[in-house]
Amino acid sequence: ARSALGPTRRPAAIRSRLKAFAADLGERVCALWPFENFAAEIALDDFAEHFDVLWYPASDDVWLLSLHHRRFVMLNHEELLLAGDLGGPVRWPVFQPHSHE
Repeated sequence: ARSALGPTRRPAAIRSRLKAFAADLGERVCALWPFENFAAEIALDDFAEHFDVLWYPASDDVWLLSLHHRRFVMLNHEELLLAGDLGGPVRWPVFQPHSHE
């Protein structure tokens, strides 16, 4: 099953979910836009608070790479979120837009 993450659907839930990855990714991440050949170091909380201007789900993929661990979170152009640990299996999907947390 695929999970919708569009910024107009539930931005508060998306922000919360992104911030929940702090334990896995660390306080700061490398945000990478692979199709734009651009990356920047940013606080995970800052990315989560401003994801709606940093990620355009209709056209962008953005990867959040841990600076200290072998982990990542990817938001793709199909509005799906994927979390992975290069030392373990990928967890797909990790966001259920209609779940009750």
